[in-house]
Amino acid sequence: MEDSDIFLSDVNKYFKDVHILKDISFKAKKGQIFGFLGPNGAGKTTTIKLILGLLKQDNGVVNTLGMNLYKDSIESINTKERIGAMLDFHGLNFKMTGLENLIYCGKLYGLRYSDAKYNALKAIKKLELCEWKDKPIYQYSHGMEKRLSFAKTILNDPEILILDEPTNGVDPASRLILRDLMIEMKENNKLIFMSSHDLEEIQKICTDLAIINKGKILFHGSIKKFQDEFSEKTYYLVFKTNSEREKYIEKYRNNIKNLEIKDRLISFTLINNHNVDFKLNSIIFKFIEAKSVEDGYFNIIKREEES
Repeated sequence: MEDSDIFLSDVNKYFKDVHILKDISFKAKKGQIFGFLGPNGAGKTTTIKLILGLLKQDNGVVNTLGMNLYKDSIESINTKERIGAMLDFHGLNFKMTGLENLIYCGKLYGLRYSDAKYNALKAIKKLELCEWKDKPIYQYSHGMEKRLSFAKTILNDPEILILDEPTNGVDPASRLILRDLMIEMKENNKLIFMSSHDLEEIQKICTDLAIINKGKILFHGSIKKFQDEFSEKTYYLVFKTNSEREKYIEKYRNNIKNLEIKDRLISFTLINNHNVDFKLNSIIFKFIEAKSVEDGYFNIIKREEES
């Protein structure tokens, strides 16, 4: 727990007679972009509320920045001020301008007006909303609303960002702006904890992830470890001659699938991790490409559903 900024151990949560979270455990620390994945109803939102201190676990340990934030104390309140959260409901006032919204939020953080305005303008610049800062929110596109909501979460320079679907439904330009800012914050030793169904985005920016389904953690670790364990790999081989290529295909036809042939180059994936020989003298080039996080995600969920 000492090296973790979010730490859950054997956590259970019930709503009446429904067992929502079942002995879940994982940890995340600063310097990571941590993806939290799972189908609708898997327990993601409940977990996020526990991390933020909005709910109390029935048993187990939940610590955020070293303490359980559900406890009502001065220390808990001070710790919460070190966290930024962007949840489903963005809480923006549509009649106020973007700048007015951020100044108002900054004052809620306890900032003086001058400091709130300074931080707001700085966040607006980072999110590339300068041209829209004096326009009311009802004139904003969905992508600009998301960017302004993100700006709200970084007003107090938080150590941890908790983000629920930060790129859901946004335009490509807004997606790139949000992605670059999250990567910049990670490099500045912040922890970005994001729940998302956008598996392509998770693959591009996350360093680590946890997958939850039916209240149970199915995987917790690095993106690389996840791809190695659950994603299919595509193998590319180049042979000295076409005849040697054909001999190879004939020998391993029952071990491979998705076979594609282009002259002396072939590509394929393995069936159920069957073995093939990659060290033959007839092979002059080999390249292995790990498939997507999306591929691995559906594999692990399907495996859990069938077990």
